[in-house]
Amino acid sequence: MNTKILHLPEIGEVNFRKSKRNIKINITIKPPGKISVSLPEKLDFAHAEKFVQNNMSWVVENLERIRKIKRAPEIIDEATNYKTRKHTLCFQAHDSQKVHYELFNSLIIVRYPQETNIHEEFVQKVVKKSIDQALTIEAKGYLPERAEFLSQKTGLIYKDMSIFKSKKFWGMCMDDNSIKLNIHLMRLPDELIDYVILHELSHIKEKNHSPAFYKMLTSLVPEHKTLYERMKKYYPSRYK
Repeated sequence: MNTKILHLPEIGEVNFRKSKRNIKINITIKPPGKISVSLPEKLDFAHAEKFVQNNMSWVVENLERIRKIKRAPEIIDEATNYKTRKHTLCFQAHDSQKVHYELFNSLIIVRYPQETNIHEEFVQKVVKKSIDQALTIEAKGYLPERAEFLSQKTGLIYKDMSIFKSKKFWGMCMDDNSIKLNIHLMRLPDELIDYVILHELSHIKEKNHSPAFYKMLTSLVPEHKTLYERMKKYYPSRYK
């Protein structure tokens, strides 16, 4: 068993997950208060629980801070002037009571009922779905070719590459050396896309984030620390 959920009286539900990539125990807390603990695959859950208990004051302090954060819903409307690399989003009010979209040439056209506010949640879901489709098309046209180029250049050969959508991961290297790349990478500048691809390719040789992994990554991307800092302004769960 690689996952376990425990309920701790002081903080509530905690999700524990074992990973081959981990060389130490990591605690993460995300809005609205989700606590996750990742630990090395060979470590037992009791050891990880003790680690959490020993760091309980830090967990409680940050949990309270995170719970106070209420992220405003992300709104994309006419004023946003939203563009992907190859598509421009536009809105059209119509007589139908349905919200729908289509991709036509370089346009993402979202049609919505005349009396409806674009900011309504059900409209925004369609807007984001339409953007996802545009990003998927663009990702399929760019990411496989770029991944293949960087793979051949570095000699880090992956088994297979696929496009996926995730609110958490920009990319993944699986145990069988298959690579997965998020469609939302297409929102990033070219150099950050390359950084993510090279990060995942490095995991072909080093499955965890050990010193050996970072030594390899440094040999491929000497400026990776600077690029990592730039990545912090982007979120795979957001559209802007």
